[in-house]
Amino acid sequence: MILSETRKCEKMKIRKLLKKDIERYAQMCCYCFHMKQDNARRYIETGVEFGKGLIVEENQQIMSAMFYYPFRENVRFQKMKMAVLSGVVTMPEARNRGFVGEQLKIIQKNYP
Repeated sequence: MILSETRKCEKMKIRKLLKKDIERYAQMCCYCFHMKQDNARRYIETGVEFGKGLIVEENQQIMSAMFYYPFRENVRFQKMKMAVLSGVVTMPEARNRGFVGEQLKIIQKNYP
């Protein structure tokens, strides 16, 4: 599955969250959500276990990240594809540049 997108910035890359990204993602959660480091790490490890993670890199630095949990729900007797989002973080210097919107487009396009 190819996740690279370059609409907003030529150096932007969207990819799956890897184990090597967990520490940086935990630091971002600490900063954005005022979490303690050990709580942030546990939160992310749970997300890795049960959900799917995406990150946005720019110049090889993680600028935004999120987890999503896909599921199907019956709505008026029809199965609808849905997803719960969690841990959506974007560093202040990367805000208002469309990174989260681009991640949502990837989720919609590659929904299982």
